[in-house]
Amino acid sequence: STASARLQPFLQTLLPATDPPHGTVKLPAVKLFDGNTSAQAGQTIHLWLRSLYHALIAANINPQDWVSVALTYLSATVQNRMASLCPMTTFIRMPWINFCQKLLETFMSYDVLQQLYHKLINLKQLSRESVADYVARAHQYVAEFLTYKTENELFFDSTIHRQFIAGFRNTSMTTALSAQMNTLSITLGHGIALFHELAHVALKDARSRPFDIR
Repeated sequence: STASARLQPFLQTLLPATDPPHGTVKLPAVKLFDGNTSAQAGQTIHLWLRSLYHALIAANINPQDWVSVALTYLSATVQNRMASLCPMTTFIRMPWINFCQKLLETFMSYDVLQQLYHKLINLKQLSRESVADYVARAHQYVAEFLTYKTENELFFDSTIHRQFIAGFRNTSMTTALSAQMNTLSITLGHGIALFHELAHVALKDARSRPFDIR
């Protein structure tokens, strides 16, 4: 379905490593998810899944156990809501990405949309942020936004691309990317393909100048 397809870019960022570690060191330190996902609460299902994902990796948890561990970090209210969708035993046997998709479909809060868009139109590389980290953060914002809205609704004009380019600390990179964007947009349009290509060009340029990628 269209709704399911929108979740895929974000879900791809939650995939386990192709050569996963084995054995459990300890349970990750993750806040209990209570289902209160709103901009006002400061918590979204995206942020919670990202924190859980990084904690599972840091704790060396076997990916086969990720779902069962994640279930222990759902509040009783959330578990009851999930149980109303299907038996909890079904969730335990569910592949990790399917489990994440079910959580997203159930707990996405649409009042977060404005907050996400605000982040995108104010993108800027932070003072101690590498080019690679800035590009990764931009990708993350885009992936989160696309779980709510379509590509056309995000890239209806060149605003996001131009802000992404203008956000680099290195002004020469901004100048070069602006020129390339004008050329690339002729063949790629103002969509996700253009965003990915600009990000790729930025990373390639930064790697050629090691002092800029730190």
